[in-house]
Amino acid sequence: MKYWVLLDFETASATDLKKAGAWKYSECPTTEILCAGYQEQTRGPFLWHPGDTDTYLNSLAADPNAIFIAFNAAFEKAIWRNIMVPSFGFPDIPNERWHDVQAVAAMKVIPQDMGGAAQVLGLVEQKTDFDIKKLSRPSKAKKTLGEYDRSPATLAEVDSYCLQDVVTEVEM
Repeated sequence: MKYWVLLDFETASATDLKKAGAWKYSECPTTEILCAGYQEQTRGPFLWHPGDTDTYLNSLAADPNAIFIAFNAAFEKAIWRNIMVPSFGFPDIPNERWHDVQAVAAMKVIPQDMGGAAQVLGLVEQKTDFDIKKLSRPSKAKKTLGEYDRSPATLAEVDSYCLQDVVTEVEM
């Protein structure tokens, strides 16, 4: 029996996502996954971080009955295929197992940004604000790669932001 898994990545990169597009962004060697939030139809939400040995997320990806849902699934699909599979050994998720909530919103003439869509739909769970781009910009004093803010406090903010995105998308 088919079931859904909602997936949301938080990433950082020296590459500008809006200029490069999801696929080129995901191929950039500086692009890193900060965390992935996910919720299976009856369980979650959960967080995955690089280095975690999360066999549950792996088993969901390997299950042909799991349909992966995302708001702008092209982004999650690109990150999955170009980082999760080669760098972390996760199985590929075929195209027919992806579903794009943003495309459904477009079809129903709902705003194309998750925050706007959540607001128009009057969801209880609203998207929160967090400038994820700040994690891709070094401070003025630090100009080299690898000197970005990865403090535990900042990464905890990213985790909280990602989990809120997951619960907002699930309600959507």
